[in-house]
Amino acid sequence: MSGTDRIDETPDDGLDVFFEAARSEAPPLPGGLAARMLGDAYEVQAGRAAMPPAGRRRRGAVPALLAAIGGWPAMGGLAAATAAGVWIGISPPAAVTEAVADQVAWLGGDYAADTWMVDTMSNFDELAFEIAQDGA
Repeated sequence: MSGTDRIDETPDDGLDVFFEAARSEAPPLPGGLAARMLGDAYEVQAGRAAMPPAGRRRRGAVPALLAAIGGWPAMGGLAAATAAGVWIGISPPAAVTEAVADQVAWLGGDYAADTWMVDTMSNFDELAFEIAQDGA
């Protein structure tokens, strides 16, 4: 017989009688243990019945605001609108610049002196060109 052969027989060491006896009769619980366990179970059950349902918990301010505006899809739309507003604010179209120039002239202001209100980077291209020409 080699070391890889299986032995299908279980060894009989005489303990089976004791195991069968232990399985056949359950030991009695100590006095009052069953009553104490049931009392604890009823107390826990009554405490859980008094708790509010899990779905009715209060939410924080940020989740409530997010739910009020429509969730994450609406937040994505707001982010896109913010990015577009920043882009238009930095590099306004010519129509916006002309409209503001007309408003400034109508109010009696000097558009050339008030261009800082509209076109914050009016000379950026010229400045970048000069720096490129100087080789700095």
